[in-house]
Amino acid sequence: NVAVLLMNSESSFQVLEADFAKIPGVSCSSCNVRDIWLHKNLGRFDGKWTGSVASHDAAFLVISEK
Repeated sequence: NVAVLLMNSESSFQVLEADFAKIPGVSCSSCNVRDIWLHKNLGRFDGKWTGSVASHDAAFLVISEK
């Protein structure tokens, strides 16, 4: 399992992406993603996770193979 923090420093909503191939320690190409702050499984994603993040907010995710 690898924790990833994606931060939006812009003044508006931004679409942020977690590209699994670029995250050290992630070996899966189809990975499960969990939102740490919402305590919610977001599902299985192929290659990357993409989501909208509010201005000056962040997405805190756990990327895992299982």
